[in-house]
Amino acid sequence: MIKISLFNLKNKVALVTGGATGIGKAICSVLKESGADVVSTYHKNKPEDDSITYLKCDVQKKSHVIKTVRKVIKLYGKIDILVNNAGIFFPTPIDRIDEKAWHNILDTNLTAAMLFCREVSRYMKSRKSGSIINIASIAGLQAFSSSLAYNVSKSGLIMLTKTLANDLGKYNIRVNAIAPGVISTNMTKALLNNKNFVAMIKSTVPLRREGQPEEIAGAALYLASKASSYTTGQVFVIDGGWTCHL
Repeated sequence: MIKISLFNLKNKVALVTGGATGIGKAICSVLKESGADVVSTYHKNKPEDDSITYLKCDVQKKSHVIKTVRKVIKLYGKIDILVNNAGIFFPTPIDRIDEKAWHNILDTNLTAAMLFCREVSRYMKSRKSGSIINIASIAGLQAFSSSLAYNVSKSGLIMLTKTLANDLGKYNIRVNAIAPGVISTNMTKALLNNKNFVAMIKSTVPLRREGQPEEIAGAALYLASKASSYTTGQVFVIDGGWTCHL
């Protein structure tokens, strides 16, 4: 019998990147509700929420990543859960993409996650415990047109997940990924305001709609908790059934 107490995160410390809005905000909320002390990074506007500790961080800068991790350790003494959620998207068709756009997306979506994994895993190793959750995308599993940099960043994040799961398992550190489909957030607002795109979602996705951030947060809670203690190196697809056609 599965005990609900397996999902209890009391006395756990979670660091969530990009937790000010969208999926990250929903993940912060569910981890907090489950008992964890939650720290979130933000880039521009600090949210007004006293229940979560917010630290300003430009995830593209290595010095900011290192400073953020050290700050969390100073405040709480440990990091039990890392959620690499910070990410950006804008179209990058091959005939118009330049190096600046390429690096902007790759540095935010992939390199930053690697840096946070590197810094946080050092502390997790000493405790021989930890859960790392990378928010990937179904764009890392199948190619979407005009999204070269985003597709590559998310496929890279999936391989980062699998490689680290293999390398860190001996330290009892679990590394998994969540691959959402189209979720209603600020990042997808323009897409979901496009009638043709919405029509495509309704005709292609079996559940006939986009997802909500809270529908991703539940999987994050599972992966952060003891309920998933024998789960590592996996990619959890939450896309309304979109990829069941593959």
